[in-house]
Amino acid sequence: RNFSTTPCLDSTFLTILINSAPGHIVRRNAIRQTWGNTSNILPPSKIKHKWRVLFIVGKANNEKTDNAVIEEALMYNDIIVVDIYESYKNLTEKTLAGMDWIRVYCSNSDFYFKGDDDIFINSYRFLEYLELVKINPLYQNTMIGRVALNNRIPCRSKKGKYFVSYDHYPYLRFPPYCSGFAYVMPIKTLHSLMAYVSAVKKIPMLDDVYVGILAQHAGIRTV
Repeated sequence: RNFSTTPCLDSTFLTILINSAPGHIVRRNAIRQTWGNTSNILPPSKIKHKWRVLFIVGKANNEKTDNAVIEEALMYNDIIVVDIYESYKNLTEKTLAGMDWIRVYCSNSDFYFKGDDDIFINSYRFLEYLELVKINPLYQNTMIGRVALNNRIPCRSKKGKYFVSYDHYPYLRFPPYCSGFAYVMPIKTLHSLMAYVSAVKKIPMLDDVYVGILAQHAGIRTV
């Protein structure tokens, strides 16, 4: 079953959703104790209490581990547990489940950030940067991250880890996309992307590529 934390407040400026595996409690705690803890933001920011860090976790197919995650979720109120088995091949489904949760329960946020549980964010500088992005009209229809410009040719070898069939994606090159370890977008951009999910065939594993394809359909720039 799905287990969700509480919805975001209307005043949430930034919602950070971290992709994490069930057994990665050490990484989640490290984030909670360091950059994910807004009390650590120095110098003080006017909006430091208006951001929220959440973790999205799949099922471990192990009752003990799954129960431990539920206990952790009840303790910290910051975990979204989705009814998807934690597997690389399910990464696209998991990413979309997280985006849909944000769309429904955090639609009043100004920004949505997606990242992995092995990243570090300079909290103050990042919030300072987003304050500037918010008032710049050039960034309203964008995804911001590390744009992959070279690694855009689909792997057609069935032996390859990142094999993509012509059925899933028939074109010669992927559109520019933001690497999946970290990217941010205005919440309106997220809504624009989600509007095309039902029309665009999903690519297993390559969630960042798939989100980039959604961006192409929605007319969203990757920068």
